[in-house]
Amino acid sequence: MIKSYKEYLIKIESKYGDSIVCQWIEENGQIKRKTYKEFADDVYRFVNYIKSICEEPEEKHFGILSDNSYDYIVCMMGILCVDGVAVPINITNNDKDLLYEIGFADIAYLFV
Repeated sequence: MIKSYKEYLIKIESKYGDSIVCQWIEENGQIKRKTYKEFADDVYRFVNYIKSICEEPEEKHFGILSDNSYDYIVCMMGILCVDGVAVPINITNNDKDLLYEIGFADIAYLFV
């Protein structure tokens, strides 16, 4: 039984390694693909970044202000892997609403 997002990440990386987890078309028209192994590596790198800026990330609220993208998925999974609380913020909100959401959600760090 999987008990954490980190365990889940390890399991999918070992099971699906070289399979494609995500693909998208970049602005230049080229198709970009990421494997489960690359995804896991990117999440681990982001986890290390979170730990470098926050000594005790567990249960802290981390805001994500971004459109839907690969980086958004990496950010979300990285926050969950450190046992943080991921708070997606609507990127289309005006400044007043953004400030309200950030304050209401008790966000300690905001990733943009």
